[in-house]
Amino acid sequence: MKLVIKEDRTIEYAEERRLFYVAMTRTKNRVYIVVPQQRPSRFVAELIQDYSVVHVNGDLDISKTDSPDISMIKRCPICGYPLRVRQKKDFGLRLWLCTNEPEICDFMTNDLSGGILPILKCDCCKDGYLIVRKKDNTPFLGCTNYKPDKSGCNRKINLTYYENMLKRGEIEL
Repeated sequence: MKLVIKEDRTIEYAEERRLFYVAMTRTKNRVYIVVPQQRPSRFVAELIQDYSVVHVNGDLDISKTDSPDISMIKRCPICGYPLRVRQKKDFGLRLWLCTNEPEICDFMTNDLSGGILPILKCDCCKDGYLIVRKKDNTPFLGCTNYKPDKSGCNRKINLTYYENMLKRGEIEL
């Protein structure tokens, strides 16, 4: 099967998660899931944590799921969907991409410590990108065409300025 199906390794158990959610969404009205009380599935634990409409009958101990790292799943700071990681060899960057539909949320960043700071097209040099960089452990957006000798693009945007741009409607999420 590995010869005909491409494995997605960007999210842990991506194929199993996809099949689980596909099966759930094919129902007409309600879904009843029966799980062991002492060791429920990681997917069931995620549903309970992420959706307030999930009702649990009985005493379910989600602290003993088959995955102690449920809280370690990286989430999109904009919509809350899981993030997937991609290594872009062209740029030498590790990119975090939102798994939500691109029409709804197309968040992408190279550094999660930047919070809501995404990768943007540079509005000054037009051929560079504003990526998350850090100075004194403070994240900001800086152009990829930056050169220390000041011959390149020196465009920088800090978090506060970015948030003000969002409020003014200059950038859409």
